[in-house]
Amino acid sequence: MKSKIMAGVLMFIIISVLLTGCGGKQKEIPYPDGYYVPKKEETETAGKSDKSQKNASETAKETTRETIQARAGSETENKKISFYLDTSGSMQRSPEVVKIHAAATKCAAGYEERHFYSVDSRNLIETTEQLALSGQYGSGAAIDLIRDGTLPCDPEGVNVLTTDLQTGTSCSEIGKWLVNTGATGYSFYVFTMQYNGSLQFKMYTSSSVLETVSVKDCSFNKKEFLMIVFGKNSLVEDYDQFFQYKLGTEVPYDTCHVSLHAEKKQDDHFLQLTSSKCFEADIANIIYDNNNYVFGMSLVDTENTEFTCPNTFVYKKSKYSTSKAKKAVRAILYAVPNQAVPVVQKAEITKVMEYDEESGTYKESNVTFKMGTKAYLGTFSAIVNEETDTKKYQRLYKDLGGVIAQGDSIFTVSLENESLPKGLFAVEAQLTFAATGEVADLQQFAASHSAGLEDYSTALRNECTPEIIKKQASTSKFYYTGDGSSSSVFCKLLEFEKITDELIAAGAVAESDNEMLTIRLVIDNR
Repeated sequence: MKSKIMAGVLMFIIISVLLTGCGGKQKEIPYPDGYYVPKKEETETAGKSDKSQKNASETAKETTRETIQARAGSETENKKISFYLDTSGSMQRSPEVVKIHAAATKCAAGYEERHFYSVDSRNLIETTEQLALSGQYGSGAAIDLIRDGTLPCDPEGVNVLTTDLQTGTSCSEIGKWLVNTGATGYSFYVFTMQYNGSLQFKMYTSSSVLETVSVKDCSFNKKEFLMIVFGKNSLVEDYDQFFQYKLGTEVPYDTCHVSLHAEKKQDDHFLQLTSSKCFEADIANIIYDNNNYVFGMSLVDTENTEFTCPNTFVYKKSKYSTSKAKKAVRAILYAVPNQAVPVVQKAEITKVMEYDEESGTYKESNVTFKMGTKAYLGTFSAIVNEETDTKKYQRLYKDLGGVIAQGDSIFTVSLENESLPKGLFAVEAQLTFAATGEVADLQQFAASHSAGLEDYSTALRNECTPEIIKKQASTSKFYYTGDGSSSSVFCKLLEFEKITDELIAAGAVAESDNEMLTIRLVIDNR
């Protein structure tokens, strides 16, 4: 009788343990140092905790506001923005300028100091945002005062300057001035717009006479207009994102960002990856290589964990491998980028660590993983196309739910191990993209939007007719008689290259923050 009772008790204990182990609370996953931000210890009373929960919505709203404000820099950064908007006579003839200026000034939200400058009778004047947008103030462009040294700017803030480069100040002088401001970041925007009016520029009409040349009756559908944003590099980059959002597709543009003496930073937000689907049940006829599902693993809920690397994913070994390769695991991560992804130069596993239960720390592991990248156009399908068996492909396509993600292009990263041993692993991988920051990029950008003085001189002969003054053909006054097509050199910015050449000479580099991307996986196979 005693033996039966003991056997019953023992069986009860075994069943209880099994139920607790299988259906109970999931075993906590310890993360390596540096992978996450530890939570502050709870020191408040239960009452205060309840109050905190009641204020959760207010906290969320405040977090959103802080995120919006971040475009203008952190709370400790200088929040000064200055606008030098071109309100010269030539610019009043371009309706698109109003849209550009409106989008530019809307991005002043969050800045404590906002200044709007123009020129009146060769004197710098400060005005209001309303007058700046109306264009009913001033009589020139602030860029004309660069030579006088009276144009204020703050290298620790953001400065926005617009111009059609119809100025008495040479582009070399403008470039030198931009360098001497002490700014560390520069963004150039070249817009194309309708233009009706006259053109003015200076050139030698003889070996000894420098004249202001005027071309009347100009009409172009795609004349270029320049905006320069400069100041503290991080603030300029934040301004760019907000401006491009505000302008949208109102006016076509081309843009290039350069930094000067700025610290190189890695931006892991450049590509925010998403885990592909995980198997939740066995599906017949699915093999290891012909699907785009996470293989042999399931995602762990990490909603309450703040990771230091945005692309951190935590998985637990799953029994749903649906293949003979029961020990195999594969993570497939994807992104639908809103910009072109540079060519991947190197994809490598930089570190594999294994958790040591005895010491409670992660140590270097001998376990290896393979890594690969692939691009898809249009759709990221659940199943890889099997041309040899159409019926099977269609059946599996339906069973797996068809399309995982859609977009113009999808970028994917895969990390896998074909026979993962028992244990808790932390895997760190790094993608190195082709550099987009070569000087050649800036030179190419400027060359595509720049025309030389010699080109303008040739266009005077081929596309213009001189004005007759006192029965003689004028050397400085012309009428435009061309067809106004975009092929006319008059549509390009006169000597724009000379501005960028000065920046290049000073060490500016066209850069992108997309050069490296870190990915981290934590895989629990205990």
